[in-house]
Amino acid sequence: MRHLRAGVLTGCLVGLLWMRGGAAALEPPALLPIDPVPLVEVSDWVPEMAQAGPERHGFIEQVHDHCFVILDVCRGFARHASFRTRPDGPATSRNAFRAGDYVGYRLNPERRIEAVWFEPISGDLR
Repeated sequence: MRHLRAGVLTGCLVGLLWMRGGAAALEPPALLPIDPVPLVEVSDWVPEMAQAGPERHGFIEQVHDHCFVILDVCRGFARHASFRTRPDGPATSRNAFRAGDYVGYRLNPERRIEAVWFEPISGDLR
């Protein structure tokens, strides 16, 4: 019975190929030519805006035990991070900072916060 089904299927396939033009139907379609992708050179160049000074500013978006989220980046704390009311002001607790506070901060070479302070807001930014 199995050989009968296989024979019927083979006969149907041969009939379809004959109706479609024989062996030409078995040839794969031709591939379209593809233009080569241009070479993109990678360099160490960083836009000037990203090379801002050591002091940065932004709103705290989230407060976590291990970091502040500022400008959509979770910034961890350096081992001896300082939390201040002003850049040269008295020390305060990390718990004094809340989401929505506008702060200034300085990063160490490992890109962790080594100092953070409250910044006054000029105008209606909130």
